[in-house]
Amino acid sequence: MSTNLDNVKIDESPIFPGTFPTEYDPHNYNVNNPPPPYEFLPKKAPQQRLLIAVMGPTGSGKSTLISKIAGREPSDTASAGTADIEEIPCKVGDKYVILVDTPGFNDTNQKDRSDTDILANLADWMQESWSEDMLLSGIIYLHSINEARMTGSSITNLRMFRKLCGDKNLKNVILATTKWGITPEADALRREKELDSPEGFWGPYIAGGSKIRRFENTQASACALVEEILDIGRDRFVPKIQEEVIKGKTLVETDAGAYLNQALVELNKKHAEEMAALREEIELARRERNKMMEDALKREQKRLKEEIASREEAQWLINASKVELLERQIRELKSSSKTRPGKLPPNPLRFWHLRWRCLACKDEKTETEGEWTCPKCNVTQMNEQ
Repeated sequence: MSTNLDNVKIDESPIFPGTFPTEYDPHNYNVNNPPPPYEFLPKKAPQQRLLIAVMGPTGSGKSTLISKIAGREPSDTASAGTADIEEIPCKVGDKYVILVDTPGFNDTNQKDRSDTDILANLADWMQESWSEDMLLSGIIYLHSINEARMTGSSITNLRMFRKLCGDKNLKNVILATTKWGITPEADALRREKELDSPEGFWGPYIAGGSKIRRFENTQASACALVEEILDIGRDRFVPKIQEEVIKGKTLVETDAGAYLNQALVELNKKHAEEMAALREEIELARRERNKMMEDALKREQKRLKEEIASREEAQWLINASKVELLERQIRELKSSSKTRPGKLPPNPLRFWHLRWRCLACKDEKTETEGEWTCPKCNVTQMNEQ
């Protein structure tokens, strides 16, 4: 259904002109005041865009915080974790902002997505945002105060965040604790004190200029975090991972990629030892004619083989050159089109305004919605909102 724009008043804000009709208030969402359709978004955006990344482990409250600011209900899948990077345009005070919802690392809910997949997607997004002159004003990193101790997942996310951000950019970061409403006050205050002590997990970040705040699950609290980030980040900055990828580094050559690769190397050694031990136990069960034990051990061996295959795939991805990645993606997309005639590979909206980037070569851009063939790599895909 087409949208009639003849009688719509457009907000001529110098920062983000034409994004929302003036009568639309994202902080007062109801059925009579729906968000504007994509037709209201400008084809060409101004250079000065206020971009804020929201990061943290799965379940820390990233999607909840963004929903409070955008005036919308969290999605049904929010508790399961963000699967892809999503850009959400919204308004805070008199400023138009793009909030970037990012997936967490070491996410047990996303069985089919490794940390390497997430890092590769982040690197791609960083490169794309650079090409679109979309630089960050700041980062909000969330951590649940309801955790009795720092879990392995929380530690992994915190370490990866520092590698992605870079120490020189920590002054552009707010570390916000969440889940205060469901945590006993005495426990929450004690954990907050432990986090922000010089010897605590957040000590190095505070020393680098990061601020500690609380997100109290209200719209006012969420907007206050964004407003403070905008005040801190008057000058946009380039995170370490973005600086590395625009210089042409492969994933393994980035700080974050090197960290992940080392973890994969250590996991490789552990898997080799576990597999050798399983083979010995299976042989022992066979000699003792213990069929039940042998079957159980073989099931464990099968599970371990699947883990090894997944780890090998992740290690290939992190060490592959850009040419190798492109060649494989083109092969997979062409194969998908052949094996599923009439069903083209879907290409979701890559940017907050109506433009798509080729799924394969990631160089060519188009404003063509629907079926489109990239002139550079000749891969046909379906561009859809």
